[in-house]
Amino acid sequence: MTPNRMIPEETSRLSSIRAHGLFLLLSGAYFLSIFLRTSAAVVMPAEAERLGMTASLIGFLSSLHFYSYAFMQPVSGILHDRFGPLRVSGIGMLLAALSNFLVAWEATPMTLGAWRFLSGFGLAPMYSAGLVFQAYAFRPERYCLYSAVNFTIADFGAVASVVCLGVALDAFGVRLSFAGLGAIFLAVSVSLLLQSRHDPVRCAAHDRPEGKNLREFAAGLGRAALTIAKSRSLRAVLPCWIMSSSTLFSFQGLWSVSWFAAAYGCPAATARFLASLTGIGMMIGPTVASLIGAQPSRIRGLLLRSAAANALMWVCLVLSMTLRLPIWVSGALTLLSGITIGVMGIYIVGGVNEHAPAGEKGAIFGMMNMATVLSAVVAQWGTGAIINRFPASIAGTYASGGYAASFFVVAAAIVLCVFPVIRYRERD
Repeated sequence: MTPNRMIPEETSRLSSIRAHGLFLLLSGAYFLSIFLRTSAAVVMPAEAERLGMTASLIGFLSSLHFYSYAFMQPVSGILHDRFGPLRVSGIGMLLAALSNFLVAWEATPMTLGAWRFLSGFGLAPMYSAGLVFQAYAFRPERYCLYSAVNFTIADFGAVASVVCLGVALDAFGVRLSFAGLGAIFLAVSVSLLLQSRHDPVRCAAHDRPEGKNLREFAAGLGRAALTIAKSRSLRAVLPCWIMSSSTLFSFQGLWSVSWFAAAYGCPAATARFLASLTGIGMMIGPTVASLIGAQPSRIRGLLLRSAAANALMWVCLVLSMTLRLPIWVSGALTLLSGITIGVMGIYIVGGVNEHAPAGEKGAIFGMMNMATVLSAVVAQWGTGAIINRFPASIAGTYASGGYAASFFVVAAAIVLCVFPVIRYRERD
């Protein structure tokens, strides 16, 4: 019996009001996950100047988040399938709260690295939590709509992180800002754990035998990996998912503020605003995708078009900042890049949900997202290494050409990743 076929029974137990309330709670947790992940773009450059860290060290410390995050992706997916996303996300938010309190205690290269590493463990469940929950709590034909709402709420975290956290750091400093973040994460953790008894995924899991011991846990991971390997649909979307995510993590999540400041010599506040346009675009993109529609028969064609558009936008953005075109041009392209990522993301998760077997959705989402996160490790560290070769005249800063060189490499990789989708479409 598939999760979708169990929906009428589950929704009779779980009222529509409660289901939507729990969905919004999980979306809020995902919002905080994106907020904290993106915060490195604001925190790291400022602390690097104070602590005398190089760009390559900044990239390495920031990438530590993705080592633990990637490791926990398939694990958290299996845990979602067995124990429900509310309980698993609640424990994850508790770990993230502890990581914030660590920075509030003392901001040093060691504690900043520990913050990124520990937060990766805690935030790993948030991406797949909502995707798994909505597959059980709502009608299957509305899956893409709820995915759009979930991503729109979550992506606002990137905007809030770049803008609001920057203001908080200027006003209150690192210690008080991160103490406040820790308190917020702790409150959400308690809320998720208290509501976990109403989780429809947990109720459905009681009828499944898998996940009772370590051997069956490992077998679940193996089945998910084998499903992905055998599915042409899942294999086709994975390269686009990998490159769009890794580019987003390295540009929006680390270098965007610094690059705008270096390319245009604009104040930090202006650079933060321009960088936030990626997140604003990602909030718009899911809505655009839901309006276009995502019927199963159209997903492959729509994914191809959105992936090609995303590749074009990134190439144009790199060119505009390299050539120092008017700042509004680069800002507009930043917004359009975010929109195309948001549109593409909806078609990706809709296709994955359609092809993921019942009881394995969390594991498959986790396995595939692990690949995207591992790419972020390479992207953040690699771009940092390239940028480090272009020091500016002022100590602790880097030339605009360094950012351009690193992202020319990334943009070329994005273009290449469109071709698997083309080949898959032609075979079908």
